[in-house]
Amino acid sequence: MRKNPTHHQPYHPFNGFKYFAPFILVIALTGCAALNQIMCAPHNKSIEKPFPEGELKECIATNTYWASHPVFCIGIDRTKPPVILLHELPGLSPKTLHYAQTLSEDFSVYVPLLYGSPNQSSALKGAFAFHLNGEWSARPELDNNPRIVKWLQHVTTQVQHNHPGQTIGVIGNCMTGAIPLALLDNPAVTAAVLAQPTLPLPFLYYSHEDTYSLGISEHALKIAIARADVRIYFVRFETDCVSKPEKKTTLTVHFGSRFIDGEIHSSEYTDPQQSQCRKVHSTLIAEWCTPGLIGKASRDRREEVRKFLLNPIRYTPPPHM
Repeated sequence: MRKNPTHHQPYHPFNGFKYFAPFILVIALTGCAALNQIMCAPHNKSIEKPFPEGELKECIATNTYWASHPVFCIGIDRTKPPVILLHELPGLSPKTLHYAQTLSEDFSVYVPLLYGSPNQSSALKGAFAFHLNGEWSARPELDNNPRIVKWLQHVTTQVQHNHPGQTIGVIGNCMTGAIPLALLDNPAVTAAVLAQPTLPLPFLYYSHEDTYSLGISEHALKIAIARADVRIYFVRFETDCVSKPEKKTTLTVHFGSRFIDGEIHSSEYTDPQQSQCRKVHSTLIAEWCTPGLIGKASRDRREEVRKFLLNPIRYTPPPHM
């Protein structure tokens, strides 16, 4: 017997759960510690002009057992030194792609798409992908490296094949901030830029170890420390409450004189007439076009990163750093 279409099912308090489940899931997955990070992060999102997707070209084979994602090449002139640019948690945003275009004036730029789609800029979508696709969890059979790191090591090898005899620079940002260290297993990588490293993202609270951790495996860290020929450029806004300041201490201890402290001191971007400094986080990607002192500080560090990547061995930071 067909049910009368005007008949309504009795109300049940869980009927609406499906509408709220995604939001509950995000909180359950990320926990209180991650929620604190989200609340702490800057919320000054500006309208981003999309990068022309017709100008994006996949240029290397990346299908592996661990993962398979596109790698876009921007301004590929193989006479220029290669640089791998890793995106932030919100995804391969327009600002990331425009930064890659700026870098392409001096470098052959490779931009892996770790999840989502080009021009995506959504912390919520990024959080879902990060926690649900299974590629970011440590795997015992991979020396506690996540699958995404093994895939990026493969990408780095492909870049090396495209540029025989040349050295490679890697820029990590936010969620990927410390991943350049995990790519130092490849001897061609001789310059690592660590921009506001954020991981790990613990479930409930930050332990003492979490705040000092770089979010990469001990195995990868030991290899990075052993690379005496590599210099590490670190950049972070001093008042950033997402990227913990203790991570700089860890890097200083492990890398000593090879560690270049490019932290942006609050005096560089704080207006003395303002009682509070605006929340800031993304040193190289999101803040460069911000009006005033913050944008200037970001652009200044972009220039220092450019100089460092062009000649990491001879690079000398300016006196104010």
